[in-house]
Amino acid sequence: MENILDRLSSYIKNKGLNNNMVTVQAGLSNGLLGNAFKSGRGLNSDSIEKILNAYPDINSEWLLTGKGSMLKDASLMEANSNIQYVRTSKVVEKKIKSQEIPLYDLDASAGLNLLFSNRNQYIIDTIRVPHIVRCDGALSVTGDSMYPLLASGDIVLFRLINNMEYMPFGDIFILSYEVGGDEHLVVKYVQRSDKEGYIRLVSHNPAHSPLDIPISSVTSIALVVASIRYHSMI
Repeated sequence: MENILDRLSSYIKNKGLNNNMVTVQAGLSNGLLGNAFKSGRGLNSDSIEKILNAYPDINSEWLLTGKGSMLKDASLMEANSNIQYVRTSKVVEKKIKSQEIPLYDLDASAGLNLLFSNRNQYIIDTIRVPHIVRCDGALSVTGDSMYPLLASGDIVLFRLINNMEYMPFGDIFILSYEVGGDEHLVVKYVQRSDKEGYIRLVSHNPAHSPLDIPISSVTSIALVVASIRYHSMI
């Protein structure tokens, strides 16, 4: 007979997620999900609540009891939650009336992978932003590759991409990739490459040449949702 963990596992597979992604996005303790699945001891109510908050399309009755369908009906979600659904040309985006977004110290974390494996350690502040799609974090940009669209010191708000098969090519991304044992962290437009198995990284600043990298070299990637710029430090 299925239990909550079995149903949660089904949801994770259905959405193309993994334990680490759910841990990060739901704000769970590191290793909690993996240990729960191995031991079969289940999750406490606080962890279940965090998961339901992070993934509002889960039918809570289905998760808790097995009754009904896995996913909520979209019209019911719009009527009964504080999340608005706005259809765009690409995907159905979810605009949240208000959310607190963690601001990370990227210099200290030295990369997206390390940042999200120890994310609480690198939070230096939070930013409250109204009426924006879900964001997983914010960080300050360095360098001039996206200038003048993004200047060094600008804050970008981002959302993690779980599956690159469904990423919106042509948008701006933060991504970590590894080549020759060295890890690189960049903010670029990501476009399709003419080379099979590659993506093209393109700067807004024409002084920086495009670069094709293997998709397999990408270790983490996040969509830039919005940016914040200080026009005066007075």
